[in-house]
Amino acid sequence: MFLSLSLSRGARRPLHLSLCFLYCSIKLKKILTSLFDLSRGDGNFLRARQEAKKGELDEQLREYINEWRKQRSKEEEELKRLKEKQAKRKEIR
Repeated sequence: MFLSLSLSRGARRPLHLSLCFLYCSIKLKKILTSLFDLSRGDGNFLRARQEAKKGELDEQLREYINEWRKQRSKEEEELKRLKEKQAKRKEIR
């Protein structure tokens, strides 16, 4: 069972694809930021700033993935509970 996110036209996309999209977006942002910074000059200052941004983005991604894992485990527990309930109903019949 995949957790899905709603899209604009009512279509749905599995959350793991959304995570991939988020990760790619973060990587693209890092690349564009580094290109912009390199075109502006002072390399040492820019490298330090890049490392700080990289750390922030990595932390955001880590938090997002941990939150997804928590949600996923809750959904799996709910599914397990529902399957057990269904099995009990079959036994009663």
